[in-house]
Amino acid sequence: MQAISSVTNEPPLQPLCIISSRKQAVNKSGATEVFLSLAEADEIEENLDVFVCVYCREPPGMDHGVMLTCTSCGAMACYGQDGDCIQPKADVAFDPSAFVCPVCMQRSGRRWNYIASDIVKHLINPAVSVNPVLLVTAFFDRPGYFGPLLSTQMHAEYDLVPYLINHVDVHLTVEGTGRRLATSTKQAREWLKSQECLNPAMLLVIEAHSDPLTGHLSYRRNKQQKSLVASAREVASMLLSDIYNDLPRMSGLRGLVLHEQVLKQLVYEKRFNFIVGFVASGVVPPMVGIPLLTCICALYLKHKQILDAVVQAFGADSNCLKTVGVHLTYHDLVGKIQQHAYVRGNMGRAWGIMFQCPNIECSGCSADVRPRKHKTHDTYRFRCDACHYRTKEYIGMPAWIELVGTEPPVYRYPLLVNGEEATRYFIGKLELVEWEKVEDREA
Repeated sequence: MQAISSVTNEPPLQPLCIISSRKQAVNKSGATEVFLSLAEADEIEENLDVFVCVYCREPPGMDHGVMLTCTSCGAMACYGQDGDCIQPKADVAFDPSAFVCPVCMQRSGRRWNYIASDIVKHLINPAVSVNPVLLVTAFFDRPGYFGPLLSTQMHAEYDLVPYLINHVDVHLTVEGTGRRLATSTKQAREWLKSQECLNPAMLLVIEAHSDPLTGHLSYRRNKQQKSLVASAREVASMLLSDIYNDLPRMSGLRGLVLHEQVLKQLVYEKRFNFIVGFVASGVVPPMVGIPLLTCICALYLKHKQILDAVVQAFGADSNCLKTVGVHLTYHDLVGKIQQHAYVRGNMGRAWGIMFQCPNIECSGCSADVRPRKHKTHDTYRFRCDACHYRTKEYIGMPAWIELVGTEPPVYRYPLLVNGEEATRYFIGKLELVEWEKVEDREA
């Protein structure tokens, strides 16, 4: 079983001046060529170590003027000639040695004293609005799948403002986390304090096995190779150290991604604004990775509402909601804690839920229950392969299940109904009959 959450062991990232380098050449007609043969590349190999513009990724040369360095973040931009990313503005004094890049100017509310090209205006829009974010990823045993995927995407999104993202990656091993984690969390906490005026956000992603009976997460092994488990609260507290106690005082978005169902308390205590988990008992990371990544980008980069981000990202992925389902715990707009699962229906799940057998004496499991949908109505009849009983009538959708999306149909339901798991709702409540007819067994 997999779970997902995040923190960073590395020191805060420093501003980067050079994002990438690319060599250009000029052919016989004088046109610029980006692609070179090996022979041509050998001729210019000694000039490969050049600075490049952070926007157009081109080095200085015949088609460019000079490279300006931002005095605030260290980013470099080409300036001076036609086609450069930064152009002088007529009748406006400009000191190249005091250059401040478009992103830093806009984030500080100042007007540009130069002209920025269209490509610059397009690229800086996301960078101007993002908040600093502390990304903490932890994985148990095998290298994580979602942590590296998320880190790559987030660093790419923060490409123009790399100093606003801090990533801590924790490997939960036989020895535990050790001194390295204490050092990393101390550095991360200091980084958060340095960004306090910018309303920093935090995302914790934990990829670990979990106990199918309790949902508790594995965080290390003992010498006998037995997995040691603890609740999500305990593992999150261990991974974040002193940052965990600071969470209720943070005003920025705080998220947790993992697999465990009893998580309301962490949201109630304002440790996290939202927690994303998965309804299935076993989760294949590649199945949830892409929609989860889309959801997180919508929350942290586009500042969408939590519910909208989850429904749109996972609702568009039919395979994920049909086989796994998403469990969301969050504060709604009026401050009330909501906790629901989002699923899609399929042949084996009535309204997306794997109900247990309605027979109170049945010893089978939900996998033994075979729902059969009515040909013309959204009603189901249930048959159990374990006890050989079926419901006498077709059953309508309970009132606590909501249809929140129609194309494709997405259902929402609470994980607990009247204090019990939603999957147990029909136990002892429906009239049952034995399989007496051949058509029943063939249905």
